[in-house]
Amino acid sequence: MERLIPITNNLQEILEILSLGASNEDIHGDRQVLTIDLPQIAVVGAQSVGRRFLPRGRGIVTRRPLILQLQQIKDNQDDYAEFGHKKGKIFTDFDLVRQEIENETIRLIGNKKSVSATPILLRIFSKRVINLTLVDLPGLTKVPVEGQPIDIDIQIRKIVMPYIRRSTCIILAVTAANTDIANSDSLNVAREVDPEGIRTIGVLTKIDIIDDYNNTMQVINNKSYPLRRGYVAVMCRDLKEELLNSYRSIDESIIEEKNYFESNPQFKDIAHRCGTTYLAKMLQSTLLEYIKDFLPQLNEQANKIIRDKEKELAKYGEINHMDILGNFGRESLTRISMNPSGNHLEGDLNNKSAIILNCFSKFSRSFQDMIDGQASYHTGLIKLSGGARLNYIFHNWFGQTLFNFDPLSGLSDSEIRTAIKNSTGTKSSLFVPEGAFEVLARIQIAKLLQPSLTCVEQVYHELKKLMEQCKLPEMMRFYNLKRNITNVVNNLLDDSLRPTNEAIINLINMELAYINTNHPDFIGGAVALSTIFDKNMQNIKLSESNVLDHVITTTKNITNNLNCDFQHMNTPTYKQDKNIENFFKSVSEPSNLNLNNVEIDSENGKSTFNSANPYSDNNSSTLFSTISKTLKNIANTTNLNTSNINNVIYNNTTIDHINISSNTSKCISLKKSVFDQNNNEGKIALPIVPDIVATSEDPSEREKIEAEIIKFFIVSYFNVVRKNIADYVPKAIMYFMVNTIKDSIQRELVTQLYKEELFDTLLKEDEVIIEKRHNCHQYIRELRSILHQLDNLVSNTDSIYSI
Repeated sequence: MERLIPITNNLQEILEILSLGASNEDIHGDRQVLTIDLPQIAVVGAQSVGRRFLPRGRGIVTRRPLILQLQQIKDNQDDYAEFGHKKGKIFTDFDLVRQEIENETIRLIGNKKSVSATPILLRIFSKRVINLTLVDLPGLTKVPVEGQPIDIDIQIRKIVMPYIRRSTCIILAVTAANTDIANSDSLNVAREVDPEGIRTIGVLTKIDIIDDYNNTMQVINNKSYPLRRGYVAVMCRDLKEELLNSYRSIDESIIEEKNYFESNPQFKDIAHRCGTTYLAKMLQSTLLEYIKDFLPQLNEQANKIIRDKEKELAKYGEINHMDILGNFGRESLTRISMNPSGNHLEGDLNNKSAIILNCFSKFSRSFQDMIDGQASYHTGLIKLSGGARLNYIFHNWFGQTLFNFDPLSGLSDSEIRTAIKNSTGTKSSLFVPEGAFEVLARIQIAKLLQPSLTCVEQVYHELKKLMEQCKLPEMMRFYNLKRNITNVVNNLLDDSLRPTNEAIINLINMELAYINTNHPDFIGGAVALSTIFDKNMQNIKLSESNVLDHVITTTKNITNNLNCDFQHMNTPTYKQDKNIENFFKSVSEPSNLNLNNVEIDSENGKSTFNSANPYSDNNSSTLFSTISKTLKNIANTTNLNTSNINNVIYNNTTIDHINISSNTSKCISLKKSVFDQNNNEGKIALPIVPDIVATSEDPSEREKIEAEIIKFFIVSYFNVVRKNIADYVPKAIMYFMVNTIKDSIQRELVTQLYKEELFDTLLKEDEVIIEKRHNCHQYIRELRSILHQLDNLVSNTDSIYSI
């Protein structure tokens, strides 16, 4: 292992440098972490096969996983150990280490022979080790002995398998040489997780007490149960030494082991492939193989970090970087330098002006490219950016919101009828008043102002975001230059906001100023009336049978409400009242109501019953008049021709004091006390007019039709205006704000900032940027040195790879 130590030390130094640089946050706050772990070595085997050196004894000894973390220290330090459960306490006597392992095991699971998955962590610090992790696992068993749980074999497997299942774990499968290799517990569990034997090393113990050398030699020569890495035979220290407290040092044990294999005639020819020393070389070879496989990856990561650092350095700005001057020429580079004692550029004014002008040009071009979609490759394909976001606001955000708005939102039928009545003034209009339509249309059009102004505000904020996304290396390097450019652009945005809002307000005012009902897209006149008429006809159309039912129901309602006061009329006898009652009883029965016996006098407009009707007399003619009016109302309401109702007979006498409502078919009773009161006072008194007069909650058919016509006109005209606003608002924003800034940004930067007295201030660098640039330079040099060291490591591993 001694030859592996300098390589691992060199590799560790490289990793520390790479991790230090990769963990530094770059200008965007990104963090990279580079780590490498050497493989973990796990020792697995049956109980008492000689797997362990800490502790020793009979039966089950290792009852908890023992994790040994080997860590290399400097040459001037002494070896020591430290337990994870006793941090800070140093053990220099390894006899005390053995005792502490036993004490910690007893503390957790007692003196019983049970096991626990809770590991014991032991760190060993030595200058003769490399950074490596060893795991000593509890011995495998199948038959529980006295004091052990019945399922002890299952418990131990649950502890062992998670360790050896890891792909980076090297398995040391320990088997006693005096047992049949086919029954080896360690090889069986290793085969489960490593069926091809790629990361398994077979270890044969108790080699000094075997009887059948032939079988042992077959195993050592990798013929009985082949493993890719083969087998190693070792000698364990005699248990009698521990019982007699007679310990030999490790060096003495290794010498004795070497003498045994070299002197034994059975192992003499293969002595160089036996013993603990050879096992260490095999482990060294395995680790070197892993390191060698890792070096190309490490080299690639080092180059990647170098590229990242160079990009970071470019963001901080280089004095001799051509991007600063762009097309202004290489000859200017020789006249620009950094003041060693300061943080600003030195050189003639022409060079400084060239840098500033180029920054203005690059910034304005970057801003324009983002709006025009020329810089979309910087943001990827995950989200919209630049001008695409403005387009989204115009059409998917603003336009869609307008077209989802209901043109009649906020207008009730009562408000529409009120507007109609208010627009007629003192007159009663013969047709739908146009003034009501204009008033209501303007109310709805005015609602388009707020979303239009909100669209301006959203575009304003998007342009500010675009400005912040224009991150040039020079702006990161020269803080004052960045701040002044930002102020100029913000002022431009603020100056363009007012005229843009005024243009939007004027657009709405233009629509409010003139309601153009002659617009080709506006639907009005006969088309509107026809549409509404067809709609109403579908709603009120009744079959003739339904009309008859309606007539009968109305007649019955009249009969039921004949409790009206007829004392003010000259009703001579009870017989006349009886005749009236009998008449309504007759007509209330469908069988007695013959519509075919109805005649209409076209000259005087009256309809009379046939005189053959037994209930026809002069005194009942007033009721007939009422029924006739009711039937006519029904006919008018249901859109039936009067000719379909033939002759309702009545005399010329009419009832003037009974009104039958065609809508409710109810007789309104006139109370005698009311008439008496008016007659006694001898005057007509009007009620007081209320402060607020609203339209009736039960509109007439005419009012309903007028409201429908107004709503139809509002929807039609609002669609026209909405289409105009959805088209003109984005155009106004583009003209007054977006294009204005695109065209004037470079001119304003030159006008306000291109001044000789500002050059030194604008080109003053931030102290933090100067320090970061210096660190980047230094680290890149170290990284290039590391690449050279990695090349040397490859050569060193090749030289010691062969064992």
